[in-house]
Amino acid sequence: MSNKKPIYVFKCKYFNIELSLVVLLLGLFAVRSSLLNTYDIPSGSMEPTFQIGDRYISLQAQYNLRAPIIDKAIVSTGDVERGDVVTFLETDSNSRYIKRVIAISGDEVELKGFQISINGEPIATEKVSETEDTVFFKESIGDNEYLVKYSKSFSKLTNLANERSIEDVHAIIDDKTAFLRSGRWVVPEGQVFVMGDNRDNSLDSRFLSYTFVNERDIIGKAFRIVANVCPTSFLPTCFKDPWRNPYKSN
Repeated sequence: MSNKKPIYVFKCKYFNIELSLVVLLLGLFAVRSSLLNTYDIPSGSMEPTFQIGDRYISLQAQYNLRAPIIDKAIVSTGDVERGDVVTFLETDSNSRYIKRVIAISGDEVELKGFQISINGEPIATEKVSETEDTVFFKESIGDNEYLVKYSKSFSKLTNLANERSIEDVHAIIDDKTAFLRSGRWVVPEGQVFVMGDNRDNSLDSRFLSYTFVNERDIIGKAFRIVANVCPTSFLPTCFKDPWRNPYKSN
């Protein structure tokens, strides 16, 4: 039987903390963050599906098993599908983005006005409502059904500024405004084409300098919206329409 004495990282009159316990807790945290995590929505680029302040569950091992701490993909665990809502690392800024996958490796995606076509087949699109400033459509890709919105004026590119510096936004608007509603792209192997559900207020594959998102840069798949961080609430979060499904329109 071992007589090895435990190593303590903290000792006082009332309790002691062993090094082995600290290592165990750090290990559990690393495993949890590799399988499941929660993130907050910082901008309106995914409205109406996600609202600013929404907190959602991300399935971290849906596509890649990532090494803890360094957060690098080491093993592929599944295929990205059209309609998936993914969290990924934006290469230029190394920031976390959330967008919807519109096209996958080998697809040809074409935008014409409010209509998106994949490999020559139009995505099922139905106009559902309209306001003075906005038009809402229901789109369906496979089993995924969701709402998207378009602005009636291109002057409302507010979320580009939330996701990138003002200087970059001016360059994007000057250079690529035409791609808001038109364009054709062929997705390379190992890449995906992504768009925000708020189609005219999203920094996505139409504007990113590298256009396509590498599948290995995808951190996880959005699963459910569980809460909303309410700035006016006395509580840290409030449950405004909790457990929403980003793959079913209401």
